[in-house]
Amino acid sequence: MHLRTAIRERRNAALTHLFACAVAWTSLLPGGSARADGLDVWNSLPAQTLGAVRIPDGAAFSEALTENTRLGKLVASPKRHQAIAEWLLALSDEDADSEDEPADEKKPHSLREALETYGFELADVVKLFRGDSGYAVVLGDPVSEADASLLVHGVGWASPGAELADRLFTVIERIVEDASDDEHPTVRINVSVGPYEAMQIEAAEVFHEYGDFNLPDDYQDLSEEEQEQAYERASQEYYDSAEEVIKHTTVVILKADGRLLLGQTWPRSDDEGHEADAEQLLSLLTRIVEGADDDGFAAKVNASPAAAPLHQMAGAAAFACWINLKGLLDVSLQQSAANDEERTSERLAAIGFDQLGIAGLQITIDQHRLLQRLSLDAPSPRRGIVGWLDQERTAFEPPAWAPAQALAYAQFQFDAAKAVASLKELMLATGGELPAQQIEMAETQFRAFAQAEFTDALASLGKQHMIVRYPSLPASDDGGEEESSSQARQAYVWKLSDEAILAGLLKNMGMLAAASPGVTAAEEQGYTGYRFEREAGEGGVMLGKGWLVVALGEGALEETLAVLNAPPQGDASLRGSELYRHAGELIELRPCIGFELSDGKRNMEQSLKTLAEWMDYDADEYDDEEGYSDDEEESDRSFKALVAKILPTTEEAQTAFGVSASLWEVTDDGLLLDAVTELP
Repeated sequence: MHLRTAIRERRNAALTHLFACAVAWTSLLPGGSARADGLDVWNSLPAQTLGAVRIPDGAAFSEALTENTRLGKLVASPKRHQAIAEWLLALSDEDADSEDEPADEKKPHSLREALETYGFELADVVKLFRGDSGYAVVLGDPVSEADASLLVHGVGWASPGAELADRLFTVIERIVEDASDDEHPTVRINVSVGPYEAMQIEAAEVFHEYGDFNLPDDYQDLSEEEQEQAYERASQEYYDSAEEVIKHTTVVILKADGRLLLGQTWPRSDDEGHEADAEQLLSLLTRIVEGADDDGFAAKVNASPAAAPLHQMAGAAAFACWINLKGLLDVSLQQSAANDEERTSERLAAIGFDQLGIAGLQITIDQHRLLQRLSLDAPSPRRGIVGWLDQERTAFEPPAWAPAQALAYAQFQFDAAKAVASLKELMLATGGELPAQQIEMAETQFRAFAQAEFTDALASLGKQHMIVRYPSLPASDDGGEEESSSQARQAYVWKLSDEAILAGLLKNMGMLAAASPGVTAAEEQGYTGYRFEREAGEGGVMLGKGWLVVALGEGALEETLAVLNAPPQGDASLRGSELYRHAGELIELRPCIGFELSDGKRNMEQSLKTLAEWMDYDADEYDDEEGYSDDEEESDRSFKALVAKILPTTEEAQTAFGVSASLWEVTDDGLLLDAVTELP
């Protein structure tokens, strides 16, 4: 991989990692809570809403985080706010400078210029989310019997207060005016939505639609050079097939009672469909501003068994997300071909998806605890794949062998043999003759290779699956080729019910693997198996004493075998550690089908170390990359400098995070995930 590509991939990964931090930090920018009475969008969303994300009171969450936690005080730093602003503006400037086509001199072509032109600030954007805000996706009606394509509308709302709402409304008007003389102009129309004046924006976008990507039928039989040539020809034909398509989108924005309400249609290329779509959008917004819908989406959510566990959560809510899985299932059926709808319905019922209702996720801050809860409406008796939720419960207690030095430990209950047997039954019942033949062939091949049935091999693993993650090792200081000090080190462990079956399977697999470079047979600490060492890292598979261990990362295999042979005692074990004891003070450690326990402080330290190494490039690497310009090198170094200002230091991270614990529980109503992260 070229250095330039690698650096850009690292940058993208860093951006993803930083995004959540940036959102949290910017949410704490100065600005009071802007509460507004009157328009209640959440309780007015119609029943055909497919899903919604809501921030009920952004200011309350920010205040609770700042007042009760070191993390809140850390991210509220004006220094970091300024660094985030610089980072966002620098990214925007870089994107603008990289444009191939010259920008319209009359228009701002970067975020920095846009803010200056329209008299807006980044802090104003953040204030939009300090009151009740959210976004919903609402299912529309088919345009006609002839056009039954999926039709959805987006509905967003915010509560910034009257002053900011007026200012933002004016800014949007100016932006629309500046785009009115484009080749495909944006048009503003004044409309009424209920008792409110609104602007309807008609925008046109240029899309490109492509034909099929066709490789020759004998592609696999070609030489490597011929394959490369065939691929290049197919790529060129694909790009040459591009057809320019103009699609139209309607956006309606209104301000009322210090709130902003936005509705949008999805782009459509046919004028008739777009006009009908726009009419539906206006009708939808009118129903919303007319008031609460007693039979709407909020009522449907509140009536679901999934809602009660989330409503019972303590503290100030960061956000809540609700999805109508039953509605999504109905949409998938509507999109099925008419002659296949009945069969599709039968398949989904056999899988058990028709049993799903509402799914919800909510995050709150309660004193020094960040709480997360996910709830899924899947009432018993459950069948098909949904029936896989019905696993045996186990105590929330690490095994004796798990060491206290582990960064994290997780285990979950899953009867893989039973699941595969039910999947086979499902495929035979709904798939016809071809799946039956394929299944029989696969089972025959496995039986010949392993001298055992596939389900018996899975059953020998047992029903408990355990994962332990270790801290990274210090970087090498011998002056040689340095290993990454943040290399993942973890092991997957099973307590076997039948070691003999897997011993035969592992032996046959090893005979095949022996021909692979970097794979060697090994006997260690009373276990037999194979080690592998590749450029990406090292690991191994070991079997013995009733255990199967698959380990990745330097030293992970040796450490795991050692604790299995001689389980640690007292506070050297995870179950005897302060980490486990303290987790019981933060969350009820009740029987469950799966749980995870981790040291948040050390996890954050390792994450920071990983990111620091990921972003650490040597000067000679730039010099070695042909065609890497000085400007690109300087841009990358500037980016790193801004990131360094935003990230907390290792010392800061040590005081901002504590224990993290989570558990999965299945009840008669469905699935529940409870998670807590300590924020001192």
